[in-house]
Amino acid sequence: MALDGFRQRGMRGMRKRGLLVKTLEKRYKN
Repeated sequence: MALDGFRQRGMRGMRKRGLLVKTLEKRYKN
């Protein structure tokens, strides 16, 4: 159970980081 919760948190974190990276890349490119 603990591992599953940790995995979900990790996935959410990666998604958030991915969105931030994409926005930053767009800003720098533009």
